[in-house]
Amino acid sequence: MSARIARPPWPMSRGNLARLENKKYRQRWGLYILEGTAAIRDALEAGAPFHGILVDDRLQDHPEERELIPVLHQSGVAVQQVPASQLKRISGLVTPPPMVGVFVEEPPLEPQIPSRDPLILALDRVQDPGNAGTLMRTAAFYGVRELWFGKGTVERYNPKVLRAAMSAHFQLRIAVNVDLEDAIRRSKKEGCRVFAADAEGEDRLAALDESHPAILLLGNEPNGVDPALLQLADARLAIARRGRIDSLNVAMAGAILLDRLLTGRNS
Repeated sequence: MSARIARPPWPMSRGNLARLENKKYRQRWGLYILEGTAAIRDALEAGAPFHGILVDDRLQDHPEERELIPVLHQSGVAVQQVPASQLKRISGLVTPPPMVGVFVEEPPLEPQIPSRDPLILALDRVQDPGNAGTLMRTAAFYGVRELWFGKGTVERYNPKVLRAAMSAHFQLRIAVNVDLEDAIRRSKKEGCRVFAADAEGEDRLAALDESHPAILLLGNEPNGVDPALLQLADARLAIARRGRIDSLNVAMAGAILLDRLLTGRNS
């Protein structure tokens, strides 16, 4: 990652707004972009660190977004009006919403060991941003609070990750660039069990014993969990195929395994 440089002041100049479309500058400044009212409301409720809000003239035709402006002002969030063309430049959407939030990245976290939660979700080199974001949202839906992005996993603030997660990152404690082998070994010494998704594993699983923490380990899309990590697993979990499609993507497989672990359903 590039070295951090001074974050541009708010309101942002036209030149710096244009630079927000560039990953290099977002990473240097430690900024990321969220689009739409629902995500911005979630950010307010979570106390996320705003850099500011960008709006354009279309706001007058969107009452839900317009009604959010006084709430933002009351919360001390600065609002800057820009041309619609400017929002389109920094958005990843063909038709961006009339309100875009610019947020300050949270500092990176280390894995919480020993775990205070019944289940940790760990991602080993999951590189597709849509899969990673969907897994974040699924984890938050099931009440998982701790998520580990192992080394080689997509950037947590990748725009496609954020879009798929739909603000779930505000509900999760996310450790990044985690040495999974080290973190799993240390967790096992604290009594943590490890379940790894593996196509060659067993298609049966007892409900999670919430009195003992566990890790669900999901692997790289084409290659699965690293063999060295598989060796550390207490159980290898598979999902039986009954049709002609030979596999599921990691986001779908993760959702099924989370459901089985947290509800005890095996069919």
